[in-house]
Amino acid sequence: VSVLIGGVPVNNTIVSSNGTWELGVPGSRIKGDSSIPEFSYGGQTTKVSSINKGEPEAESSNILLLIGIGIIALIALVSLAFFTGFIGLEIEEDDSETKRPAEISDDYGEKESDFNQNLQKFEDHPGWLWDPSNEEWVPDPNFQD
Repeated sequence: VSVLIGGVPVNNTIVSSNGTWELGVPGSRIKGDSSIPEFSYGGQTTKVSSINKGEPEAESSNILLLIGIGIIALIALVSLAFFTGFIGLEIEEDDSETKRPAEISDDYGEKESDFNQNLQKFEDHPGWLWDPSNEEWVPDPNFQD
């Protein structure tokens, strides 16, 4: 088998007994970036597609594109789940003021100055008196169980 580029012989090889052959073409013999070789075998000449200088480039798997599409799809699914109410976020608010029940001293109402004469007694609230000036309920010091 012989190879010609532009009608000029470049290289030749011998065909093996099983009918296969291998032939290298020096890069210095390729004009420009690519050339179209002609192979001659047993008196027949065959033109093939063009050959290029350098190592053949591996096919790109576009792995970065697939990862990017996967991330975008995941973000879209999480957003859809959140806005449809399937996923919810619960944010706990920290109350800086803690509420405590009112503290009433043990001696409240023992002094006449502590006890307002305007307190009102209601039958449906035994043990408590209404203080209209402060608008609050106060314990009745005279209440007996």
